[in-house]
Amino acid sequence: MHSDSVPQVSQWTRDLYRAIDARDVHACLEYLTDDASFRFGNAEPMIGRSAIAQGFGAFYGAVHGIHHHITHEWNDGEARIIEADVSYTRKDHHVVTVPAITVYRMAGSRVSQGQIFVDLAPVFGPVPA
Repeated sequence: MHSDSVPQVSQWTRDLYRAIDARDVHACLEYLTDDASFRFGNAEPMIGRSAIAQGFGAFYGAVHGIHHHITHEWNDGEARIIEADVSYTRKDHHVVTVPAITVYRMAGSRVSQGQIFVDLAPVFGPVPA
């Protein structure tokens, strides 16, 4: 994407990622169905709001900050696909930016399934050079 172009990003996505970047677990849960499942990479899926809240809370506690720069969004009604460069501020205050794709399967305006495809090794590994 050229720096002078702006992706078309829905208000739903802007609001969701504002909550994610604020590390606001409660606000994030409002976007999910009661029986939603969510999966980070190849980890076991978290099923249900309680499990997702625990997983998100643990993840948010493992980093100092998160910021998503959304580069593209595709939406066909039943699925939303979000492409982003995600900057994580590690606990040691180093900032690491990695690409990510998130696929949301929708039930109306709520997420019934979500999966993030991202390599978090740089976020939790040795200090980057």
